[in-house]
Amino acid sequence: MSRLSEPAFNSLLLEDLVRVCPKWRYSSGAQRTRVFQNRAKQPDITIRTIGGHTVILETEFSPANTVEQDALDRFNEILFETGEPVETVIAIR
Repeated sequence: MSRLSEPAFNSLLLEDLVRVCPKWRYSSGAQRTRVFQNRAKQPDITIRTIGGHTVILETEFSPANTVEQDALDRFNEILFETGEPVETVIAIR
């Protein structure tokens, strides 16, 4: 059985999300760097739209013991590009 790595899964998930909502294509990405001013906390998936707010998705494979805390740790992080705080985070197990 082939096993998919978390970064590969994140890229595929983002592709599917953008297919559902093409407006999410703007400045979105998986495993991006320089998303937050605090570079130690980089998100798994970033979704941005023109004129919209940024949504951060944190993913983790089972047992996923830290995914909720990882998501919470990104809440209110300051975005590198806009200087705005993150207001929406989603944990995916």
